[in-house]
Amino acid sequence: MPSQSVFRKTLVRHPSVRSFEIVLAADAGWQICERRDGHTVQQHVADWHRVERVATRFAQDIAALQRDGWEELPN
Repeated sequence: MPSQSVFRKTLVRHPSVRSFEIVLAADAGWQICERRDGHTVQQHVADWHRVERVATRFAQDIAALQRDGWEELPN
């Protein structure tokens, strides 16, 4: 069963790539993943309120990156 994406954005500013993703985990909860030029930070959370806080932080980080000239790639 493919994972269901709750949030997914990828931004680039050559040569750097940043991606942010929240997916529904197969074993309940959510898998949160942030990638920066090949470095990945992942965590599994079961609390929806924590997912909301991470999604808000992701949105703020993405807005700041876009102000700095990063461009969003289509998913």
